[in-house]
Amino acid sequence: MCLAVGALGLAACAPKGSAGSDPSDALAKAIQKTLDAGSLRMAYDLSMNGGGRGFEISGDGELVLAAPAAHMTVQFPSFGPGQPAGEVEMILTDRVVYLKAPFLQDAFGVKTPWVSIDPTELGAGHANVPDGSGQYDPAKALDLLRGVTEVTEEGTDTIGGRPAVRYRATVDLAKAMHRVVQQAHLPTTAGDPTSELEKVLGSNTKLPIDLWVADGYVVRVRVDFPFPSELAMGQDVRLVMTASLSDFGATFDISPPPADQVTDVTKRLAAHAEAAGGAWAKN
Repeated sequence: MCLAVGALGLAACAPKGSAGSDPSDALAKAIQKTLDAGSLRMAYDLSMNGGGRGFEISGDGELVLAAPAAHMTVQFPSFGPGQPAGEVEMILTDRVVYLKAPFLQDAFGVKTPWVSIDPTELGAGHANVPDGSGQYDPAKALDLLRGVTEVTEEGTDTIGGRPAVRYRATVDLAKAMHRVVQQAHLPTTAGDPTSELEKVLGSNTKLPIDLWVADGYVVRVRVDFPFPSELAMGQDVRLVMTASLSDFGATFDISPPPADQVTDVTKRLAAHAEAAGGAWAKN
């Protein structure tokens, strides 16, 4: 515990990165250290409000960044009459995605509590990494942090009882999407997601983002995104997402559900997409 004994004591209590260091360099090092941790716990809250309506989604779980592997639970609201609120549990391990939710049992007509999807059996256009599992990997969202620019230091806050330096930065979604496409080596037939993003958001694809760094790690990320009026049909619509990161480098046991509790629905999903003319269905 820091002892505030004169100026030396106060300096000892100050969070690293706030003593005149270059904010871009300090944040880049924290992002890299966070990704290099190999594993972490993430909890997030997402809300969208506009036009007198709104909803909130929350989730939490463990991520193993390099495997990739994840175990997440997501709480979602009712999106309309006859659609009850509920919970989705997701496991990603050995490149296979497992999902548990009552509505999935009804949708696929299965009796097991879990369904599984093997993204490698779906077309490349349905993936953002070569093997397809990236689309279902929550850790991939952290890769967006690599492209932050226009970094400024905004002060300090207390998060989890620790002092944290707050940074304001910008993420260019178009450039981030371009990096994802390059990493995925997607065929030209999969389309250009970057161009599609620019069609939706216009020429300004930059997104402001706040990040908090404590003990050298990124411990919180917050995005407050106002939708363009043309996309929101002239209404004031905002999306706010806050993610809290912790337990860096922890060991997590992420295993698939018992085989007798799982039904593989990959072929059904691919057939449905092909029938609907989806570009990502495997021929």
